[in-house]
Amino acid sequence: MPEISAAPGELVLELLRRALPGPPTILDLRCADDTSRETWTFDTLDTTGNRHPLALRRNRARTPDMLVGRADALTATGEYALLRYLHARGIPVPRPVAASGSPAEAELDCDQRAPGSDSDRRTTAIKPGSDNEPSTATTRPGSDSIPSTAADGPGIDGDPAQAAPSGEQRGTARHTDSSREAAASSACDRNIDDYYIAERVEGEARPAALVHDPRFDTVRPHLVRQLGATLARIHSGTAADLRFLPHRSPTAQLDLVRDLLDIGGAPRPALEAGLRWCRDRLPQLGARPIRLVHGDFRIGNFAVGPDGLRAVLHWDHAHLGDPALDLANACLRIRRGGADDRECGGLGTRHDFLSAYQAAGGPPIDEPAIHFAEVLTSLRTAGVFLSRTIDFRFGTDHSLDAAADGRRIAEIEYDLLALLDREP
Repeated sequence: MPEISAAPGELVLELLRRALPGPPTILDLRCADDTSRETWTFDTLDTTGNRHPLALRRNRARTPDMLVGRADALTATGEYALLRYLHARGIPVPRPVAASGSPAEAELDCDQRAPGSDSDRRTTAIKPGSDNEPSTATTRPGSDSIPSTAADGPGIDGDPAQAAPSGEQRGTARHTDSSREAAASSACDRNIDDYYIAERVEGEARPAALVHDPRFDTVRPHLVRQLGATLARIHSGTAADLRFLPHRSPTAQLDLVRDLLDIGGAPRPALEAGLRWCRDRLPQLGARPIRLVHGDFRIGNFAVGPDGLRAVLHWDHAHLGDPALDLANACLRIRRGGADDRECGGLGTRHDFLSAYQAAGGPPIDEPAIHFAEVLTSLRTAGVFLSRTIDFRFGTDHSLDAAADGRRIAEIEYDLLALLDREP
């Protein structure tokens, strides 16, 4: 698993002294296997004898995740604020308990401060089971659509000479010990106090079990419809409600993919062809709605019980962007666990998933936009797998999963070429 920071027992105690009555007793503190944020699970026993299953999540300071560790990513306290927003609206997520961060990061009525802000830091806490509501977001006028042009700033839609660096230029951006150490130092400076605590949701999240275990045979048809309906409710979040979230236009998404591919080593022709395909078709995409996007909505990020969906997990990639990205990511073939006939995560049909999404009030289905998003999310997944492979090679992640992800890039390339050959 990824290299972790020192045990955060002091941080846990600091928060729980405020969040629970009396000095709490911490039981079974352990580090969970998580590739993005550093995650610690534990139980607390308060003075009244009640036991609370909780989890603490924070950015890994020594070996930051290549997505979560970016300067433009959602902070851990920003994720806490988002959980408060979602939980207050009845969307199934872990109940947020406490967070430490600047007021701008922990409160919904302020913009998220830039990393490294000098503002005073304070702790925000809610008792488990409390009915405390998050602050009402202050709204401001704003567009409700994403223009698909390069108006967001310099990027891969601009001058071709700038958009496609030469091999020598790319080589300077590739992974090195010094670049990794610099990223780690920067992340440590930004995130030393950036963490939050939420209730731990009991349920099955392992993809292999959800796809193949007979215990879930009767759950899957219902579950895929629950996922569609829940995603529609998630996508009801707008920029006016969630001003603190980072905004990623299609141009910014492609810039992110370019960064990931550059870090990943020698250029791979299939991935470069996919990126060029997206770049060429971006002007045809048209204006897209701006909504709350989970950013990694797929099997493995859902807690499931005999009654179906219990919680949507891992909101560290959440942002304001095109909701088609979540629809596409949920149905990528590489996420089906070998059950290719069940297009939605190996759980059920794409038709049932999208029908439930539409019935619950999701934005209109735009097949060309979803097809574009399928190519884009395939590229992003390949970039993440390349990054994890580099971590394995450099010894910062010794897990078998990180090594296996490198082998699976060929699967994504195969699927990507099929997508490029299939125009909607």
